[in-house]
Amino acid sequence: MLSQLQKQRAIDMDELEELKNSFRLSMKDRHQVLQDLSGQLGNENGSAAACREIHFQAHKLAGSASLYGFVEVGELSQKLDLFLYPFREDFTQVSEDMTLEVKKMLTELLSAIGSQF
Repeated sequence: MLSQLQKQRAIDMDELEELKNSFRLSMKDRHQVLQDLSGQLGNENGSAAACREIHFQAHKLAGSASLYGFVEVGELSQKLDLFLYPFREDFTQVSEDMTLEVKKMLTELLSAIGSQF
């Protein structure tokens, strides 16, 4: 017979799996948002705003993806977050070469996210 602690652990694992599945589903939306932002990179009027939002999204993903077991997504998000962090006060300083690097990192992240659904 299962002890009370074993029953609680089973419930907790079920809840954790539900949260993980919910997070996996939310990655579809995040994928679309990041894909849209990728298209704005290099655009004279939208590149700084896109970098700001990409940084915000990458920062959120870096923390949550690893927590739910999506290690590759977490690592790639953290890499992008750390790359953009020095520009957080003024994304207009991001050069064309840096924008290309952001696009490259974003492509890798989008691929990793896309493989989850």
